[in-house]
Amino acid sequence: MRTFITDTAQIQQYITVDISSKYDILKPYLVESHKQVKKVLDNATFQALLDYANSETQTEEALTTLLDHVRAISANFAYLIGAEKLMISVGQIGISRMENTNAQPATLEEIEAFKKSCGSSGYNAIEETILLIKSQPTEYTDAYAYLFDNGLFINSSEEVNQIIKSDMAYRDFLAVRPKAFLFEQKVSEIVGTDRFANMKTETLTAENQALLDTYILPAEACYIYGIKYNDTDILAQAEALLQKLNTSLTPTSEPYQNTADSGFFIFS
Repeated sequence: MRTFITDTAQIQQYITVDISSKYDILKPYLVESHKQVKKVLDNATFQALLDYANSETQTEEALTTLLDHVRAISANFAYLIGAEKLMISVGQIGISRMENTNAQPATLEEIEAFKKSCGSSGYNAIEETILLIKSQPTEYTDAYAYLFDNGLFINSSEEVNQIIKSDMAYRDFLAVRPKAFLFEQKVSEIVGTDRFANMKTETLTAENQALLDTYILPAEACYIYGIKYNDTDILAQAEALLQKLNTSLTPTSEPYQNTADSGFFIFS
């Protein structure tokens, strides 16, 4: 089966493996890492990029840039996935501690540290890929539609961090992303389906842009952060912003009330 990384030299661009590392040993884990790549690429772009990665000439700038990002995802997750079976192979004996001229097998603590590093780098690479696609929608049309046409108002931990000045990691964002769709269901109930649909387009009205910037984006950022880290103060800010959103649309209405029946901030 084909992979985005075709030899050890390419792996060395992302992880410092030694020259004795065997590509064929790692290849099954490179294939398994495709599951992570498919989180950010639609099937058409995935297949086109796989073809490009295995072609003799690679001269298209946009695809070359995307391939670099995807190889970073694949390399890091391959080593994370295959860690125990490979002994986190940076050589045929696994990751090693060099003492004089002798290579000593890594301790369990060193193995876990390496796995953590690969996981962190892999998720960072996923986020960087998402931001690349977001910044160049005309270059990556299908991938952009896959990520954002049916996506959230906030689609990365970087956006959360910019809004509330936090340091949320992408793996944490990814973990709570499904719950963020529940938040947006509540927003849709407050603003109405027609207004909500307009907010998801690139031609949203000035009024809807103001509502998005003033209430919805900061509320969603607070919600995502608060749910992940069980921060009740941040969650209270999200709820207060929804109440203000509701009041701004219908000034004479009763304030929005979050209840157990809504299932909004109530999660086990």
